[in-house]
Amino acid sequence: MLFKLLLISFIATLALSDEVCKEQYTEWETATECTDQCGRCGTKMKRRTCMDGCECSGPFEKEVPCPKKQCVHPRPRCCHGFKSTLNMGRKRYECLSEEERKEMNIIGKASEL
Repeated sequence: MLFKLLLISFIATLALSDEVCKEQYTEWETATECTDQCGRCGTKMKRRTCMDGCECSGPFEKEVPCPKKQCVHPRPRCCHGFKSTLNMGRKRYECLSEEERKEMNIIGKASEL
């Protein structure tokens, strides 16, 4: 009886130790300053790492547009691919992509310049 309990315990331990943590990352963190001051004309790098004991295939870095703040004359308000849109929650105009506008559910509700 004791042998059976030890054998079952050993098999259960083996089964659990074969499970490997996969694709578990830390939160994205800003790694570099934005390369411009307005209009989503610049970019910055964000980085994340794999959690201890996990296997991760990445990506570990990504480049994102920045900042959302509009530019002032003589520059265009927003760079190519972004629209000046009133963000009702923040009560200010920001340069947003079409995807961001859909995510915020403001298409059709927002004022555009």
